[in-house]
Amino acid sequence: IEDAFDMLLQNDAVLGPAHDDGYYLLGIKKMYAELFSNIKWSTDKVLSQTLAACEHAGLSYGLLPKLIDIDTEADLNSMQHFFSRKDAT
Repeated sequence: IEDAFDMLLQNDAVLGPAHDDGYYLLGIKKMYAELFSNIKWSTDKVLSQTLAACEHAGLSYGLLPKLIDIDTEADLNSMQHFFSRKDAT
């Protein structure tokens, strides 16, 4: 989150790409409604369409490292398994 705030000092927006081609974080300096319009939500096009919307609006953006996001209960359960396994080591 600190990296996102740092990137916002230099950019209009910052996105954290997710492995499913969406994003786990979107930080913006102010409301840009165009970043939420004409996006095919819950598809593998979310990130690319959002980046295209940034470019079309003339917004600068920074990208954080690609991570896993949590969209479903199954995603949450897999993350809980990951953390419980990590704590055991």
